Amino acid sequence: MINLFIDADSEKWDTNTTLLYRERCLTEHITNELRMRFLVLGNSEIAQIKEFPCIFAYEKRIEKDARIGFITDISVRQNKIKIDYQFCEETIPYQEFLNLYEQLDMDKCEEYRTHWTIKNIDIKEIIPNFYCNNKNKPTVFISYSWDSEDHKQWVKSLSDKLIENGINVILDQNDLLPGYDKAKFMTESIQNSDYILLVLTTQYRTKIDKKEGGVNDEFFLIHSEISKNKNSTKFIPIIREGQSDKVTPINFNRDIIYIEMQNDNDFEIKLKMLLSRIFSKDNKTSFPPNSNNKTT
Repeated sequence: MINLFIDADSEKWDTNTTLLYRERCLTEHITNELRMRFLVLGNSEIAQIKEFPCIFAYEKRIEKDARIGFITDISVRQNKIKIDYQFCEETIPYQEFLNLYEQLDMDKCEEYRTHWTIKNIDIKEIIPNFYCNNKNKPTVFISYSWDSEDHKQWVKSLSDKLIENGINVILDQNDLLPGYDKAKFMTESIQNSDYILLVLTTQYRTKIDKKEGGVNDEFFLIHSEISKNKNSTKFIPIIREGQSDKVTPINFNRDIIYIEMQNDNDFEIKLKMLLSRIFSKDNKTSFPPNSNNKTT
């Protein structure tokens, strides 16, 4: 079991005690079995809960890393519950926590709701998502145009495969939500990523030529980055449709080696090439030592 705390206050987990309204405690986003088990917080129930490790996270818009810890005391009051806790040194990076939603049985409403719940999951299952196991993971931003629903799904599938193989992926479908600053998202994603994947199609090129849509704004930032460092190996073009001379933006270096992914029958082979490129150091290594790549 895991205690999961989510809060809208960006400074909430800077102290070692908190007060929560009782109606937000173990009443929502929890299975019926666990709700009934901890409906009354007596000494026995509190003792059990204190044995469960804790994730102290923030509502999604806060964009801060989650902390790991444990409860030291629970005091039930008339309208609120006072909880004392201690933190471990370990954290879960913000992006990694987003990737845990399904594993933690979280729904879309939960990520925007301040509450305390208990999830039926073993802490050992999420240790791979801890910062200590992610600090060397490469981060990739995917730039593409919304050509069609099929194309969007293909890009999403590519993103999922990269995540399965130990890569932090920034993708608008997952990370750019209503109310977010789109320009800020683009700028920070491009600046903070180790690699930028450009999924090239005819519409991608057309929108840039006509200076239309979000992809044009993205490419403007990408071109600015390239101008600052013409020898950068940060940008990896992927041809999803057509030929390189037809889909490559005019201001992009056409001498860069492309990965051609037009044919879905070759997807696994091309994915291995892409993983090798992302994980390589001076293009000399194919995968991190002892990695268990999941291309199939």
